[in-house]
Amino acid sequence: MLLLTELEQLAAAGTVVLTIGLACFVGLPLARLLIMLGAFVRLRDRLYVIITLIVLGLVAATITTKVLL
Repeated sequence: MLLLTELEQLAAAGTVVLTIGLACFVGLPLARLLIMLGAFVRLRDRLYVIITLIVLGLVAATITTKVLL
């Protein structure tokens, strides 16, 4: 019985590590897009601001759709 609870705790810890890893996997490209957006706004480059906003919108729509399903 003790072994079973230890395995359950280990599985729960593994799930937490996996969730953090996936959040980093998604978060880093999002952070890069936001930094690029700030740079393009500062440079007043409207074309790249629009392109970056479109990409951010697509990423947000994809994440929202995956979360809702």
